[in-house]
Amino acid sequence: MSLREVQFKQAVERALQNVKKVLDTTRNPVYPSNGPHEYADKYALVDLATQAAGTSILTALASGIPNIIPALDTLKKSAESSKKTVTLRFTSKEECKFQNTTTRKVESPTSVVKESTSTVFGTSKSTTKVVTKVTEHHWELNMGYTISAFLGNDSENATLLSTGKGKQQFKTVGTEGQDPRAPLPESNIIGPYDADITWLLSHFDGGRVKFTVDRQHDDCHTPRRNKDVDEAMNALSVLRGFSDRVTRYIVNSCQQADGRAGDSKVRMNVNKDNVFSPVLVMFALEKQPDDAKCPTMSEGDFDAFIKALEESLVSKKQQLSAVLLPDSSEEVGTMADGLFLLSLLVVSSTVNEYYSAVDAIEAIMRQQLIAAIGKEIGPSDFAEYMTFHNRNLFLEKYMPRAFCYSVQRPQMFPEGTFSIEKDAQGDKSAEPLHTTSVCRKAEAPMKFPLNAAADVYFLGDRYVHACIMTQFSGQRGMQVKLAARARQFSSFILMLGKISGPDTFDPSEAIIVQNKDDLLIPLIFETVPTPKEFRDAIESLSPEQQRFAKAFRSMQLASTLFAVCIVQIKPQLERVLNLPSGSLTKEIKLTQELMDMFVKYQIPSDLMTYDGEADLPVAEKVEKVKGFVANLQEMIQEAKSSELSGVTQEAVKDLFDGMTGDTYNAMPMSNSFGGGLGGAMMKRGAAIPQAMPMAAMAESAMAPPMARSAMAPPGAALRSKSRAAPKRAPVQQQQQQRKPEQTVAQPSKRPRADATIEGGTTDYTKLPTLLDQRFEAFDDDSALRPTIIKTEDQWSKKSQNGLLSKPKTNSLNRDDQREEKSKAFDLLDALTRSGVLALEHASLHVILAATHCFDKTLIDSVIQGNINPIEKVERSSLIVASAIHGTKPADMVQASQLDRVSGFSPKLFLEDDNKMDESES
Repeated sequence: MSLREVQFKQAVERALQNVKKVLDTTRNPVYPSNGPHEYADKYALVDLATQAAGTSILTALASGIPNIIPALDTLKKSAESSKKTVTLRFTSKEECKFQNTTTRKVESPTSVVKESTSTVFGTSKSTTKVVTKVTEHHWELNMGYTISAFLGNDSENATLLSTGKGKQQFKTVGTEGQDPRAPLPESNIIGPYDADITWLLSHFDGGRVKFTVDRQHDDCHTPRRNKDVDEAMNALSVLRGFSDRVTRYIVNSCQQADGRAGDSKVRMNVNKDNVFSPVLVMFALEKQPDDAKCPTMSEGDFDAFIKALEESLVSKKQQLSAVLLPDSSEEVGTMADGLFLLSLLVVSSTVNEYYSAVDAIEAIMRQQLIAAIGKEIGPSDFAEYMTFHNRNLFLEKYMPRAFCYSVQRPQMFPEGTFSIEKDAQGDKSAEPLHTTSVCRKAEAPMKFPLNAAADVYFLGDRYVHACIMTQFSGQRGMQVKLAARARQFSSFILMLGKISGPDTFDPSEAIIVQNKDDLLIPLIFETVPTPKEFRDAIESLSPEQQRFAKAFRSMQLASTLFAVCIVQIKPQLERVLNLPSGSLTKEIKLTQELMDMFVKYQIPSDLMTYDGEADLPVAEKVEKVKGFVANLQEMIQEAKSSELSGVTQEAVKDLFDGMTGDTYNAMPMSNSFGGGLGGAMMKRGAAIPQAMPMAAMAESAMAPPMARSAMAPPGAALRSKSRAAPKRAPVQQQQQQRKPEQTVAQPSKRPRADATIEGGTTDYTKLPTLLDQRFEAFDDDSALRPTIIKTEDQWSKKSQNGLLSKPKTNSLNRDDQREEKSKAFDLLDALTRSGVLALEHASLHVILAATHCFDKTLIDSVIQGNINPIEKVERSSLIVASAIHGTKPADMVQASQLDRVSGFSPKLFLEDDNKMDESES
């Protein structure tokens, strides 16, 4: 409960203590939250509070403006017949006149003592004071104000309601000999200050304001949120602004200037203390015995409270008459001014109490809702409930499922997992996002660009996912991350991007996930305007402008096709090396060495491909590949050693070239080869090979600069010599031994894009338009927005350098991501022989998101909007799920829920088969 709500409740409870004085001692009114009541009673409380506020305002104005009620009654009849507004106006005119100029002498409050000494008269003292001559100009300010009311804009024929006048005497200080300068304009008009009182008069009947909320109106949501209360609050707000402005003017006009009377008495005595408030006491329920339903205050109580207000104003008038100037006085601050000021203060106070009363209705409902749930819930609690709700809504076949998938071959242990997860909330761990999903086997390959010269085709499972996000105004939405985790000695390639064509995946990011890597990629959800918002926005644009907007929206809808592609590395390694399926499953070391060859050194896969007899045992084929890898590792090591030797010799030569003869002779030399610089050089020279095979030099020259300068892995030379492998043959000889029938297919034999589509591939690019059409047809609230999914700039990667190392978490920025993509594409280039081989062990996940946006917070949507967000999001889920599955909503919902759901979303269930087919086409 806010401070304002607490203060209002305390004010009501204080006011209720006086009810027994006004009514009788048997009455027991209580604050509404302290007594049992029904929802309809909240409407009754608002009706009574509005009636009490309007009647109190007119009663207060009548006490400060005599004869206003008969005049307003006449204006009301004229306004009803002429259909015009009624305006209350305050205007004041001020005239500043010069009276005379006087001068006076003012002695300084301090004296100056002067002491003098004389040989004749001795010591003497004299006292002097400074006297200042002050010139004062005397002025008189005459003020006169009028209060009137008029119809429409006919202010010239206004009805005069009241007048007031007064004058003030004040003076200014000038300079002798100079003409006086007027401190105020000679004539000045203040205002006019206007207030539209049409609403107040339209509800004025029989000496009181009558008001009832139309509960059947379409705009009526709650006792507080409806058209009638909004009109009342707006009208009373205008009247409060009028009262505040006029109050400030009157108070400022009564300010004391050079001791003139009236100001201090007005400011100190004119207040609303002890003025009875009908609004506070009408905002109550009558407590009943045995906790029975509490009724609201009666009509008789209302009349008694208005009478109590009148009596308190009369009592206040009597108190003011003893301290304020009589009306016959010509000074400002007379009794008439004080009563008018009092009426304005009561008007402002009454409007404030009314605002607090209607807001308190919402506060009570909020407290009741929180008490019923047990806590104040937020977006994360709502998302958790919708997961539970969907399990009871959909049939098993169509039920949203957790987005978490294993990367594995059939009948084999997973290489890892990837998922889309919601951030951990409080003591809860991160949980997968639930999506509506459809899975189909690839009937034809899709492709993605490897580089400008080659495309890679891939097969595997194809998934379409759709999720409904919720966004409540002013509340932080759900944070979502894509997580990819690899097991030890396992690896796979993760690619993220968009579907850019019927058979084309366009990856924007890629990374190799391996050896217990834990990759977290934060996702950003950007909403696009709803179809209705877009249509309304372009309705009044020119045809050219509309075409531009439609073209841009088509690009936005196409961008909603977020896609994730997973490529398994081991199966593709076996395929590119001509090894049987599963042959590398237990070859952990060989697999890692092959990946290093492809990624680190960019060695062509042809140099390690098995090209022997097809009927050899699997173990022998693998040993052949191991031999090829060992030969390449030995050659790389020799290239590194040769490069180091050349660098060392150049450094030594440069060192000796820079020495003079004296410097060389002065250097200490040892008799043995192990001492001094010469010994060190001899030792190094003995270790440097004297020659390097030309083939190794060629391979070193072809390798990337980073690969040529990298240090050899520890023990690489020992491993290459100890491994049981056939003796390395020249590269040209290996190529000549390959069998012609094992030559890989040429690029000209790749499947054409049009053939792919004709072969049955799903055209995912049609899905955004289909969803957009269904949003426009069935989303009556225009709250469901197409959503673009993007990745954030910073990724998080937890990795482990070795088995004994501790995991470290690193942040990957855009530069790091580009480097990771380069490594992944280098590996894909080798695994597919630059696009010649298709990726058979891959899976594609197309993800579409839609966001249901609420214009209030979760609790405010329920309390202020009087809506059930569950039913709204439920309808959105059915709209999206029916489009993804291509099934009518009635066939997706459990039988026990069908009547309830169709009652809340009838339009969605009344569509016929023709409309469904037309929408899907």
